[in-house]
Amino acid sequence: DLLLEVSPQEVAAVRSAGLRVVSSPGPSVDVLQMRVDAPPFRDARVRRAVFLALDRKALVERELLGHGAPAGQLVSRNVFGFDPAIQAPLQDLVAARRLLAEAGYGGGVDVELEFQRATAVGGVAEQLGAAGIRVRPRPQHWHELIGRLARREVRFAYLAVVSDSGEASDLFDSTIHTLDAELGFGDSNETGYSNPDLDAMIEASGRTARLDERRRILQGCMRLVMRDVPLVPVFERNLIWGVRPGVEFEPRADGRVVLREVRVD
Repeated sequence: DLLLEVSPQEVAAVRSAGLRVVSSPGPSVDVLQMRVDAPPFRDARVRRAVFLALDRKALVERELLGHGAPAGQLVSRNVFGFDPAIQAPLQDLVAARRLLAEAGYGGGVDVELEFQRATAVGGVAEQLGAAGIRVRPRPQHWHELIGRLARREVRFAYLAVVSDSGEASDLFDSTIHTLDAELGFGDSNETGYSNPDLDAMIEASGRTARLDERRRILQGCMRLVMRDVPLVPVFERNLIWGVRPGVEFEPRADGRVVLREVRVD
């Protein structure tokens, strides 16, 4: 009745089999994650160069076959705390090269990009190379990569960040806040990023019960972290399902399938 986790490359075959294809925004954003406490990404100008090197619209067409959207922030459109005022930037190779030169990398910079095997990173690597950020891909099995991430050994990685609850606080509490084991913040902060002002805002959002005020604080957090770009958003991935004729199914914002919400004629 329901075919889950359809890849963009499988959509045509699913349609040919007579199923209806449902594609909707999911809770994840693909990102380039950088260690901000080590060269070359210690310099914010290098991180900003990575940010401006990408043609996100082209990547959505190449890697997702249109089943997604360019990302300018670290949560997707259907996540509480998404700020519609933050737009995905257009590719600007001239500005990216200028920023690299200002940071002392006039001849470009060589970096190793770690990622999970079967993840397509060719388009990202090509676009970074055009800006002078020469990438050496390092594919790994997930258990290897997750171990290196946990030990804070990865300087540059292609990953996805997920807001499972449907709220941006998932990301801010675990991935962006400074590591604080006593208070339970930053357990997935693998970048070395720390901003005391942002930490205070993240903690304030957790104490705020009013939804409008909580949204305002979370959006302010997003604007601040996108100024420092410890993680560079690439694109939002749609979730794709195949649905048999006679089945009524509408996707949830959190990507979960709740069977009591599915109807069969």
